[in-house]
Amino acid sequence: ELSAIADLLACGDAGASVLVRELPGEVSIPARAARSDLGPIRASECGPLLRAMAAFGTTARPYVIARSADPDPRVRQWMTRLLGELPGRQSALAVAQRLMHDRDAEVRRSAFAAGQLLTHDPESAAALRGALSGAARNETLAVTQRLSALDALSDLRDGQSIPSISRLLLDTNPSIVATARQALNTLACRDFGHDLDAWSHWWSRNGQRHRVEWLIDALLDDSAPLRRSAAEELRTISRLYVGHHDDTVLEERARIQDRYRQWWETTGRTVLSPEQN
Repeated sequence: ELSAIADLLACGDAGASVLVRELPGEVSIPARAARSDLGPIRASECGPLLRAMAAFGTTARPYVIARSADPDPRVRQWMTRLLGELPGRQSALAVAQRLMHDRDAEVRRSAFAAGQLLTHDPESAAALRGALSGAARNETLAVTQRLSALDALSDLRDGQSIPSISRLLLDTNPSIVATARQALNTLACRDFGHDLDAWSHWWSRNGQRHRVEWLIDALLDDSAPLRRSAAEELRTISRLYVGHHDDTVLEERARIQDRYRQWWETTGRTVLSPEQN
């Protein structure tokens, strides 16, 4: 297989243009699919042809983008997932299209997986955020598409989209307002209701901090649902065992918060990139 891939790579654009017509080829999901802590499944882990196409790097990008809009949902699914390994503005825009507009659930799942990978690349993350935020604000789009864009920003945990989302609290559509508020609650683990000034003030003080620090702060929030949400995310992100504790006891919550602050200062900050806010 390695020699065949090397031969294709030696052909450059010509090799990529030939290979893309055969994609996705034989596909199998690796056994590690159940390990959510290892991140999303990459297309290159799932088949020899997908692995070969990923090896082309940026050369493959325009060919894969073109096929990510294929009429066959299976092709769209795997091409979209593959775009997560081919970072760049155009890949991010193509993934945003699948997140917002594709009617096939498997394609949307693949788009989410690709989006998770693209958030590790600053250029791709900014392009994906811009496309989704712009769609959420675009009153000429169908409300369902605007809501899909908001849901994607929330699901991708893109904390840097908070300023854009908070402005939607003034939208004329009640569904947009309600979904924007829910997205803000999820991203910031805070709830300032529909008070745009309060959100702006919070952002001015916290926008430059890593989102993990917001989650740690939220462990002492007055809202039990927000505390539970923050604790669940922190467990997943840190894989830190903090033991059983009574969430109704302030002293216990403060003890757990101290554990996470210590983890953040000694380990977490060096592992997690600031671009992952």
